[in-house]
Amino acid sequence: MKKRLLTVKEAAAMLSISTPTLYRYISARAIPYLKLGTGAIRFDPDDLENWISQQRVDTAADIKQQALHEIETLNKFI
Repeated sequence: MKKRLLTVKEAAAMLSISTPTLYRYISARAIPYLKLGTGAIRFDPDDLENWISQQRVDTAADIKQQALHEIETLNKFI
């Protein structure tokens, strides 16, 4: 079974952004996309899901927890 690829319009809707914004991401190579032999741009939904998860910004509490973990790890070697 072939995987269904999304058009620019469909991908923009999935990401809740405008198509001009998506074209800016494409131009900056900031988002994964496929360029077909015809020049058409398509998106793999799985790639977009992975991209979305990579855009997460840690909260201050997350950063504090990571720092405490690093300190604990370093203290084991002292």
